[in-house]
Amino acid sequence: MKNYPKPDPRILEAACLASKIAGTIYSNLPGMDKDWYEKYVQKWKELDDATWHNTLKELPPENIPVETRVNDKNGIGNQQILTRKNNRFFADNDLLCYYTPNEWRYIDRENT
Repeated sequence: MKNYPKPDPRILEAACLASKIAGTIYSNLPGMDKDWYEKYVQKWKELDDATWHNTLKELPPENIPVETRVNDKNGIGNQQILTRKNNRFFADNDLLCYYTPNEWRYIDRENT
């Protein structure tokens, strides 16, 4: 298997979405091994999903900014950095967030 550096998950997600919209798969580019590319994308998507914690099972630490998102039947949305104080989430400048995210992860991936 070829050894390539880990891509940014957001870039991968955007590339996958762009390829769906265009109706093409980037693995068809010259020099790309289609099977390897599809396995590579799947592997890193699985690893990225594994870094998210469910807020029903485990709340993020208090007063530490974490990346949060809402992941439901409509897809992923409201992905932003929030800080938990007691049972509430706040954005920058202590702006109260009027929804509760259902997933979170550390911003520094080293702490996951």
